[in-house]
Amino acid sequence: MESVIAVAAVSGGGKTTTTKKLNELLNNSTAIYFDDYEFDESPDDICKWIKTEKQIKKLVR
Repeated sequence: MESVIAVAAVSGGGKTTTTKKLNELLNNSTAIYFDDYEFDESPDDICKWIKTEKQIKKLVR
């Protein structure tokens, strides 16, 4: 079963720490950091954007 876990918080809220720990604990997981990507335009609806298969392929390294 495939799942997506989104981690959101204010600046300094522990997003990176939480993500790194989850990535350690969850077998066969990949962490994707939104800040690692540049966009000509930011998506209006990030959930809809992520569900688009074409966009997922851009994220997977």
